[in-house]
Amino acid sequence: MTRLALLLSLVVVGCTNDYDQFAFTDDGGTATGGGGGASGGSAGTSGAGGSTGGTAGTGGTTAASCQDLFGNAQGVDAVCDDQPTSCDLRYNAHVATCTEICQAAGATCDGVFNNAGPCGHGQPADCGTSQFSSAICVCKR
Repeated sequence: MTRLALLLSLVVVGCTNDYDQFAFTDDGGTATGGGGGASGGSAGTSGAGGSTGGTAGTGGTTAASCQDLFGNAQGVDAVCDDQPTSCDLRYNAHVATCTEICQAAGATCDGVFNNAGPCGHGQPADCGTSQFSSAICVCKR
């Protein structure tokens, strides 16, 4: 019996598992393995889970629409065309010039036209004109 107890104690002592070598973290699902123990051990594996990053932006905020910029401006009767770089506005030049309307919204006058129909471009005119009761003002954003 003594030899058997000695033999069992040698086997038990030689086959220890060192669980302290494994370090688990709560960093979105990854676990880091230890360097092994008396029996060789094994490295940790990556867990599933974790969050994904947000969607990339487009480099800025969306530009305001021509209606937002000029729809309530004094002298503006209608927004005729809304382009990424310009706005065509039907306006009354007796009330405000195209230059004044554009500058009030941080834009610049890019042209004035005597309107041909409700929103058509007729004869060109100066940005500071006040001769038309109904004309087209083109503001460059």
